[in-house]
Amino acid sequence: MEPRELLRALMSRAGDNPNSLAAAIRDPSKQGQIWRFLQGQTKEPRATTLDPIAARYGVPVEAFRSWDAASRVAEELGLLDGGSVPSKEEAVPMKNQAAELTAVQVVLLALINSHSDKGALLAAFDGIVSGIQHASENAGGLPEATRVALQRFRTQIAGQLG
Repeated sequence: MEPRELLRALMSRAGDNPNSLAAAIRDPSKQGQIWRFLQGQTKEPRATTLDPIAARYGVPVEAFRSWDAASRVAEELGLLDGGSVPSKEEAVPMKNQAAELTAVQVVLLALINSHSDKGALLAAFDGIVSGIQHASENAGGLPEATRVALQRFRTQIAGQLG
């Protein structure tokens, strides 16, 4: 896998674009370098660009320099679907799905906030997530991104209790 395709997949999974990634690594001036790398105009950006990106996504910087390392990381993170990382065209519907899920979360949090027995709602959420985890065990368990998203949502719900 090309290192730039790994970056594209990581960004897609996180809902990032070159602007938001540059902001997330606290260096908006890197947006152009990120964009050029994704477009194949820059083959190997400087370490000052790649180091904070690697840290953000929790991958070794070598994954953005080596085809083999990028492929290994993509496989380890479960980014390969049917042997390939989603193309840019395939990633757009995924980003739309992520936006829809965020909208659903906002509505659910509003409902939770208006409910009188928030503790019971949190217990129900925990029960549902436990059921989902149990049901997914035969398929190798929940993907890491799903597990993290559920934990973040639980934290948001718990925050509504206070």
